[in-house]
Amino acid sequence: LLVISLESNPSTGYLWEVAEINEDVLRQVGETEFEQTLRGDGSAEPSRLLGAPEKQTLRFQVVGAGESPLKLAYRRPWEKEVEPARVFSLQVVGQVLTMPTPDKGLLEPVVERPMRLERHRPGVEPEARREVELPKEMDGWTTIMAEDFEGDFPGPWEVLDDTGAGDGEYHWAKRSCRPHSGSYSGWSVGGGADGSGLSCGANYPDNAESWMVYGPFDLSDATDAELLFSYWNRSESDYDYLFWGASVNGSYFYGNGVSGDSGGWRDVNFDLTDVYTLGDLTGEPQVWIAFVFASDGGVTYPEGAYVDDIVLRKVTGQLTTPTSTPTPGTPGSLPSAFDWRDLGGVTAVKNQGACGSCWAFSTVGPLEANIKIKDGVEENLSEQYLVSCNIEEPPSGPWGCDGGWWAHDYHWWKVPPSESEAGAVLEAEFPYEAADVPCCGPCPFNHPYRIDSWAFVGNEWSVPSVQAIKEAIYNYGPISAAVCVGNAFVNYSGGIFETNETCTYDVNHAIVLVGWDDNQGTNGVWILRNSWGPWWGEDGYMRIGYGISLVGYSANYIVYGGTPTPTETPTATATATSTPTPTDTPTPTPTSTPCVLFGDVDGDGDVDIHDVLEVSSRWRTSCDTPDPDDNPDTPNYDPRYDLDDDCDIDIVDVMLVSAHWGDTC
Repeated sequence: LLVISLESNPSTGYLWEVAEINEDVLRQVGETEFEQTLRGDGSAEPSRLLGAPEKQTLRFQVVGAGESPLKLAYRRPWEKEVEPARVFSLQVVGQVLTMPTPDKGLLEPVVERPMRLERHRPGVEPEARREVELPKEMDGWTTIMAEDFEGDFPGPWEVLDDTGAGDGEYHWAKRSCRPHSGSYSGWSVGGGADGSGLSCGANYPDNAESWMVYGPFDLSDATDAELLFSYWNRSESDYDYLFWGASVNGSYFYGNGVSGDSGGWRDVNFDLTDVYTLGDLTGEPQVWIAFVFASDGGVTYPEGAYVDDIVLRKVTGQLTTPTSTPTPGTPGSLPSAFDWRDLGGVTAVKNQGACGSCWAFSTVGPLEANIKIKDGVEENLSEQYLVSCNIEEPPSGPWGCDGGWWAHDYHWWKVPPSESEAGAVLEAEFPYEAADVPCCGPCPFNHPYRIDSWAFVGNEWSVPSVQAIKEAIYNYGPISAAVCVGNAFVNYSGGIFETNETCTYDVNHAIVLVGWDDNQGTNGVWILRNSWGPWWGEDGYMRIGYGISLVGYSANYIVYGGTPTPTETPTATATATSTPTPTDTPTPTPTSTPCVLFGDVDGDGDVDIHDVLEVSSRWRTSCDTPDPDDNPDTPNYDPRYDLDDDCDIDIVDVMLVSAHWGDTC
């Protein structure tokens, strides 16, 4: 086994991947692994910083005699036409030793491990479910499906060889070679056009991936569910597996796998209330189960795997009647789906390049969005200013291309030595270079925008509730948050992402959340904005399931009043927990107009920036607290600006004006 570990940084989208190899001699085995490395001060703890470098480990197995080049390229998977940032090459000489026969004890006893498998081929509609004689119901259990392989097969099952080994001949089949009870069982590779692709006792083939899938079935009314079956397995230890698992989308299956010699038939109770990664599947309206036998390109043994006497069953109970979706505008309620992109509340997706500066892009993104929402201006703010000019101290600082943390203080009160005031800098003044360059030559910079404050949605070191994150997005615009990024996240090209990846230190990448949809995915999805350019994912965005890969970790929001930059910088003793009332925006002088437009609050015959500023100036006033700051000189609650009539002037009212932007008499 050849093990190679190299420095990598998945938070940039760059990974080491195989660019050249002779697979007759050497093959990659297992999934690539990442490990967050030690801090720069040499301490024994991995770095907490978002965007910090990590150690990437790849493993290769010699499968034949001869020589093989091994060339690894450091690049983004979606940029294969681009010259790699780095290349690692070596020449491997492989020798294959003569292996003892299985009868001499090479097989090890089976060991059960948690596993995940993906079905790559498009689903094929299974045959209509056949009527089977089900076991009598016991102790409140209801049988969903039973399969003893004594009747017609595949019946309701979908069977296929997902890799097409042997022209697709080696799929699951009803065979009499090794029954557990009765006369037949299911042999993982015994299939073929006539159901007898292999002779009893024959070796299973290399590179098989034989699937037997049942579903979908309904667990929405279940309080308990389980899959009972028996299996017999004889396969190369640690390389060839029998897998059983469950899925909520028909593509990604999670469960357990065994390899080696089972020493006969074994019974399994697969608990569907405690599935690896997926957890409790009761309450799910659509669930699939699968049995998979997978072999690599090396040693094979006689037979492989059999299953028999399968029973899928559930216990039903009374369900709680779901509550209706709240009506937008009702105090305390939220829509089931919301996306700031639909309201023009985001700027163009950016590209951080090979620099671990995701933290800076996650800091800048919400402010650019707020400026567009509140001021009606699309600004391009400088991430390089935060990368180059921050004054964070060891052991965690200075921040830069090797990682950082939330830098909102530099947009609020924190002033680097080169500057005369705090606030954001325009991209035109300090363009992004994706490198740790010095702070500035001509200093100080201009700082045209400043936030009023910022705060964590929940705790800095955890994931807040779904409801709390939604409220922050809805009330304050797109928010900053973190997520764990691994190989699957980097390779995402579209669809709903529900692969739960783990990091050494919880999370490693900073992103922006711009919305949600409760109606997509297993339990709902966040709309995640990345900083890897518009060619990654769905135009630079991802739909990621709630709770997947700790998305939403350390979520935080900014408060921006949409007002000119104040002249006095707050002192460094301020905290990021207050939420002050935004300062007023000057009220334009209204003019008479012959028509009435929804959203034309200043009555000048056009819905434009002045109307947005008018509504924003009364932010957070309500009919209950018409003058929240007890200041007679600031605008108070006025029902003319409460466009959704909910007794509060908030982000919804600003959105309603923005939706009619450009209307004119």
